[in-house]
Amino acid sequence: YEGDDGLNFICGINSLDDPFVSDYIVTTGDWSYEVEEFNSQESTGSKVVIYDADHNAVEEYYPVLFGDVNGDCSINGLDILLLMDMVTGAWGDFILSDEYPQTFAADLNHDGDVNGMDILCIMDCMSTDDAPFQFIED
Repeated sequence: YEGDDGLNFICGINSLDDPFVSDYIVTTGDWSYEVEEFNSQESTGSKVVIYDADHNAVEEYYPVLFGDVNGDCSINGLDILLLMDMVTGAWGDFILSDEYPQTFAADLNHDGDVNGMDILCIMDCMSTDDAPFQFIED
């Protein structure tokens, strides 16, 4: 997914079962990649840099683990609290922006707004072991 600001996001990573971004990346030939961790983890907020055979950076991607709003590599009550702050205005003048993967991760139903429906989605996800929803972007 390419965001409004030209940032590239890797979306659809299942943060409940396998939170490691590097498990989703494969390079061929002499190309390589590096994951710059966020909060010492491969999570929402990390940056993936793709290098060509001469080790020139050619592309950057930012992983989005939907529901992992705080970038701690898990979906839990802290994410719900952050979503509630966004919805109630305690976050300040929150504007959903493609500039930050964490804010993009908060829009769980992809309607372009962070609201009560996103809170319901994340609560539903936390209430079941097999997480019935998982968004995959083409």
